[in-house]
Amino acid sequence: ALEIYKDILRQIQFADTKAGLILAWHGASLGFLSKIVTDNLQKIITVGLKVLTLTSFSCSLILALLSIGFAFWVVLPRLKDTSCQRECMFWVYHISCEDFEKDLQRFKENIENPERVLDCLSRSVVATAEILKRKYENLRKSLILLALALLPEVITILTIALAS
Repeated sequence: ALEIYKDILRQIQFADTKAGLILAWHGASLGFLSKIVTDNLQKIITVGLKVLTLTSFSCSLILALLSIGFAFWVVLPRLKDTSCQRECMFWVYHISCEDFEKDLQRFKENIENPERVLDCLSRSVVATAEILKRKYENLRKSLILLALALLPEVITILTIALAS
């Protein structure tokens, strides 16, 4: 159960990192698009290109904001820290796979109530796995919206390039 818990925590860190990359991408791309749209909108003479530019920029902004929302829902769910989990986490990082039996025996000798901690660890594994599942669902939605936001971003850039 300790190894499973440790692996789930690694996956949670991975999902949080990916969500951070999505947030960074949107920050950079929206900043870039906002700058080129505001700088070049007055230069666009054709009403059709102006409407297309503003529409595609608005679409990319809406999709990016939805993607950012889902990315925040990846990062936000945090694990509740209980004394039992702190104790379990100590052992997660101190029980090795190489000498598991010896470490497990040391764990049993040094812990006040092993049944309580193992029960808590089992519940923690289930709860943490559920959090991980929700994080990956939100990460998937955020990535889909990121991919969808790329099309209007490209259209915005192309319309500005055509008008220049």
